[in-house]
Amino acid sequence: MNPFKRAQIDLKNKSRLLDNRFGENSPIDNKKLPNMPRGSAVVISKEVKQVLDLIQELTTEERIEIPFLLCGKNEDQVVYFDKVVAGSSGLSGTEADFSSLVPDLQEFINKSPKNGTDIVAHGHSHPKSINNYHLNFSLGDMNAYKNFRLDNPVFATGKIELCSCLLTGGNYNFLFFDGNDYYKFEHVYVQDKNGNIVEQLPCYRSNFVNTNDRGRY
Repeated sequence: MNPFKRAQIDLKNKSRLLDNRFGENSPIDNKKLPNMPRGSAVVISKEVKQVLDLIQELTTEERIEIPFLLCGKNEDQVVYFDKVVAGSSGLSGTEADFSSLVPDLQEFINKSPKNGTDIVAHGHSHPKSINNYHLNFSLGDMNAYKNFRLDNPVFATGKIELCSCLLTGGNYNFLFFDGNDYYKFEHVYVQDKNGNIVEQLPCYRSNFVNTNDRGRY
C-alpha cells in the first residue's frame, strides 16, 4: 500500500482518540468505530471460550497483556473460531509479544487453501487501568493490526482473512480492518458441538450482562 493510503488510515485513527496524551497507548473511542454490516457475527466454540476466559482471569490476576491467535472459518459475514493458541513467553503489563506464536501462525498459513475461507484473529488482553482506558483498543493496537495485515501478502490480498480481538473488562471485542477502515462486530456467540448457540457474549460494553440464546444461528 502506498504511503498516502497509510497516512489516511493513521489520520482516521487519530481522529477517533478519546485522549491523545499517551502516544501509542492513547485509547480509541469505541463509539466512533463503525459497525460491521447487519447480519455479521463472530461465533466461537465452547472450548475456545474456556481458554479466553482463562486469559481474562490471568490478565486480571497478574496485570499482564497476553497475546493469542484464533483460527477458524469465514462464511459470508459470519466468522467461526474453533482453535485458540495463547502466548506463553515474554509476557508483560504493557505490551503483548506475539513472537512465540509465529510458528503456530505459519503452520496455519501453510495448511490453508488460501481461498479466503480461512480467518485468523490477532488478539490480546488488557489489564484494568485506573482511567478505564483498558476497555478500548489503543492507538498502538490499531497500528499493529493495520501493519500486520498490510505488510503480510497473504492477508493483504485476502487469501486468508484477518481480524483482531481484544479481551478486556469481561468483553470480547472483535474488530475487522478491510484495508481502509475498522469495523466492530456487535454480536459474539458461543456454539456447542451440536451447532447450537448457547450464549451471547458482551462486547464493547462498560458494564456487561451475559444473556443466553438457545436458538441456532
